[in-house]
Amino acid sequence: LREGLEAARAGDATGASRLLEEASQLDPASSLPVLKLANVQYHLDGDAAAAEATYERALRIEPSHDAHFFLGRLRAAAGRHAEAAASFEAALQCDASSAACRA
Repeated sequence: LREGLEAARAGDATGASRLLEEASQLDPASSLPVLKLANVQYHLDGDAAAAEATYERALRIEPSHDAHFFLGRLRAAAGRHAEAAASFEAALQCDASSAACRA
């Protein structure tokens, strides 16, 4: 994970994507590498469709404020305001102790 994040900070989208995907396979119960991969896809690759699918993958692994929030930002940027609002509402429901986030 750390190497993937370092590659992303260096602007190496290809290397970051590869390393983060590897990290997600090493720890399939963790959504963090998948969430970071989606950020790379969106911000470094500029591939909103891939990023959206990957944010949704992260949410299937473990619903989180960050995944809902970033998905909402992506959808808002695409002009999909109703979907963005739903994602932001879900983000507001999430915190470390919130069972509503996991519903």
